[in-house]
Amino acid sequence: MTSKRALLNETFHRLFRFYGPQGWWPAENQFEMMLGAVLTQNTTWQNAEKALSKLRSTGHLTLQSVLELEESDLGSMIRSSGFYNNKTKTLKALALYFKNIGGNFKDFKIEEMGDLRRDLLSIIGIGEETADDIILYAAKLPSFVIDAYTIRILERLGITPKSKRYHEYKKLMEENLDTDVKLWSEYHALLDVHAKGICTKNNPRCEACCLFDICEFYKQPRST
Repeated sequence: MTSKRALLNETFHRLFRFYGPQGWWPAENQFEMMLGAVLTQNTTWQNAEKALSKLRSTGHLTLQSVLELEESDLGSMIRSSGFYNNKTKTLKALALYFKNIGGNFKDFKIEEMGDLRRDLLSIIGIGEETADDIILYAAKLPSFVIDAYTIRILERLGITPKSKRYHEYKKLMEENLDTDVKLWSEYHALLDVHAKGICTKNNPRCEACCLFDICEFYKQPRST
């Protein structure tokens, strides 16, 4: 029987060979990355990108601008991302936190990651997935990101924790992969790309999947 560690590593290598490097997160700096992580909540990246583009084109894609803008003006600019009133409050609270720590994560060490995660989770509108996005892609610290796409693929492969809670999936990944920020960043991106294009929620394209022969879902009998 193949171990979880071996299966997870095989999955990564197959996805990497199939798709190549993804280069996530698409942002020019830490602050832009954090804004994107909030704006993409409960919507597509395309809608989040429209909001980022609006901020960029108006010269407001900066820490100081987000802090100084009226909530109504900021909300209008990020309307395309949906739930813009709530996201406006989150962006302002996150910007204030980032300013208070000096506007940079460069001084955070791995042993301080737990404190950083607790700080982020205390900010209105920041949940576990968004907090881990920020820690992994902005702070460059090893905190694996779990989302619905990751869970879907893991469950179809037959790799599941005892309890289907966020922290259990996170623990599963972190305990069975080498602790490597670059690896975890790439793995999360590859899982998302694969789930969106091939391992879709409905009518997955199993015949085109590079994981079909190690996938429990594929092995299940189907009605014709």
